[in-house]
Amino acid sequence: MIGFLTKNHYARLLELANTAFNNNEVPISAIIIDSTGTILVGAYNTVSSSNSVHNHAEINAINKLFYKLKINSLKNYRMISTLEPCLMCLGAIFHSQLDSVEYICKSNDGSFSKFENLYPIMYQQIGNNKQKIIFKELLENFFKILRDNKNEVKKNEFFV
Repeated sequence: MIGFLTKNHYARLLELANTAFNNNEVPISAIIIDSTGTILVGAYNTVSSSNSVHNHAEINAINKLFYKLKINSLKNYRMISTLEPCLMCLGAIFHSQLDSVEYICKSNDGSFSKFENLYPIMYQQIGNNKQKIIFKELLENFFKILRDNKNEVKKNEFFV
């Protein structure tokens, strides 16, 4: 079911994004599902805690599934991310051979969509307006707190 965000998918993405927020990480999350819609792995950004610019939610999810299934191709799997993937993640997505990538919130720079014609994968925005607003506000709240508190984000109680 390409292009459809279930309540279970949404709930897991929100849980992961809140975990990232509460760990002072940018609250972006990603899940990878199989053809039946079953969530196989979920991940969130761990750039700050790992001191690695590579640990975006999408790359963490890809690595988790490779490790979990002991495979080197993600053909027949689908990724759903809370934010349109960046160019670095685009490279990882392409090399992992995911069948499709769907995202809830559009990135301000629209980085992924600028190159979607170069990569032969299904790519689209999904989610209803309420879901988009919740993830957008979570990101905005994170960066507002970060600016106000100079790099320290307090535990998130609003988006539970």
